[in-house]
Amino acid sequence: MSSLRPVSPEPVSGDEIPIGIPVTPSSNRLSLKVVRTLAVFQKYSTIPMGLFTVVHLSGVVLAPPIAGVDVAEQVISMGRELYQTGYSEAILLASACVHVLSGIALQFAKKWDNYVKYGRLRKKTSPTGLSAKEAEIDKSSGLGGITYLLGLGPRPSLSFRMLGLTPLRFSGYLLLPLMTLHVFHQRIGPLAVDGDSSMVDLSYIAWAVAQSPFIRATGLLTLVGVTSYHILAGTLHYLRWFSRRARKNAYGIIFFNTTLAALSVLSISKIEPPSGSTARKFAAYVSHFGI
Repeated sequence: MSSLRPVSPEPVSGDEIPIGIPVTPSSNRLSLKVVRTLAVFQKYSTIPMGLFTVVHLSGVVLAPPIAGVDVAEQVISMGRELYQTGYSEAILLASACVHVLSGIALQFAKKWDNYVKYGRLRKKTSPTGLSAKEAEIDKSSGLGGITYLLGLGPRPSLSFRMLGLTPLRFSGYLLLPLMTLHVFHQRIGPLAVDGDSSMVDLSYIAWAVAQSPFIRATGLLTLVGVTSYHILAGTLHYLRWFSRRARKNAYGIIFFNTTLAALSVLSISKIEPPSGSTARKFAAYVSHFGI
């Protein structure tokens, strides 16, 4: 106590800030700017894909069970006039690539930002030991799961516990191979064989389902379900709509879309599968790339 002495209060300059007070480095500001820029690219690249999804699903999911196969063919033909002419297809492909690549880059940028802030010694939080805040973040990145809808509180999702991925990110990674395979069969294969995809219609889907009913039907239903989940979960995340009602409505739409898809597959499967040269042409589309 004898060593203590009173001192007069004096302002401290910026250069004299004690080491114990954190100072944001310029690299941290740069990484934060990169994160925000990538988030903007990822967010607004969804607009062309969202418009395409609405138009495309109207023809192949909504119209067949409600209006019939003939009307569905007309809707599909009108849709092609929108997204397979001019620059629309190039814009659609570019937006899909930007969305995927910016999403992957965004995750690396966030990891780098955490490294800049906390260094190598920061331990990764165990998925089974999430704090309340981290559990809320994990929940808000998806739709919360059944336990949340039942009022049992937030729970770390299965994808987070096993893979460290939020439901939104996991559905995106799952959607990538499903969508790629679908595009190869429906668009790239016909282009490689015939130079266009004018022969691809509902009879093509009927033929594919007839070749392998369980696998094709399951694949189509999975594609519709995962697409619906990813779009709706992403929309709620961007709009910051985290209420239980919003999540229940999203699950209702997913169930509705998947049910319509099942009824659509049932309606399309009743079409008489083509044979002869048309069937051989369809087989060439599917097997051209060996996938």
